Amino acid sequence: MEIRYLYCKYENLKGFIHKGKPLRFREINSLLKLENIDIKDDESKKIFFLNSKKITSININNIEMDLQSIRGDIQIFAYPRRCFILCLSNSGYKTELYKRFRADICIKNRY
Repeated sequence: MEIRYLYCKYENLKGFIHKGKPLRFREINSLLKLENIDIKDDESKKIFFLNSKKITSININNIEMDLQSIRGDIQIFAYPRRCFILCLSNSGYKTELYKRFRADICIKNRY
């Protein structure tokens, strides 16, 4: 069983807590527009760095790529499709996370 935590303001979660109303998911590209710069993030483009000395090949969409002839680091850019997300944490009831997310409540979720 996995456990995750949701940090939020009580005001935004009271409908969920008391009446079982649905949680609000964010559109992935909206994270760049957040006012809270501590959690602002550009999820519209992901960059992965691979070291060709440690990783000798990769397979993307069933296309095998040999990296042994490449010297140094490789950058791979991925552009996620539009989706809606709910940000959860692996850590619960941490003072620094209450501050970071400007939260006054933390909900423990088991799934």
